[in-house]
Amino acid sequence: MTTYFVDFENVCDAGLLGIDNLAFGDEVYIFYSKNARKISIESYKKIVASSAFIHFVEVKVGSTNSLDVQLATFVGNKYKERTNGNDVFCIVARDRIYEYVISFWQNKGIPIFQKKNML
Repeated sequence: MTTYFVDFENVCDAGLLGIDNLAFGDEVYIFYSKNARKISIESYKKIVASSAFIHFVEVKVGSTNSLDVQLATFVGNKYKERTNGNDVFCIVARDRIYEYVISFWQNKGIPIFQKKNML
């Protein structure tokens, strides 16, 4: 199972490419804020067609990197909830700030990586 954490402010619709090809059991958390809350009809259709479990997470913003910090905190919480040692995490974003989050978790043996979309 792969869990995707999407920084929608950062990648917008382009980050959802491939969501309709995900497997049953995969999970997607789409983090959005007042700065990015519009989604195209085409992306919506792909979300509906997806076999993955889709969750929308509205975050509060007010300072630089507000969404990034909340997403990173959420990743840590999901790690604690993991039930399968084979779970893989993927942050969908173009921000380089996530390199530090990924490095932190990889050093703890967690399979986590970053992509610009879900292809």
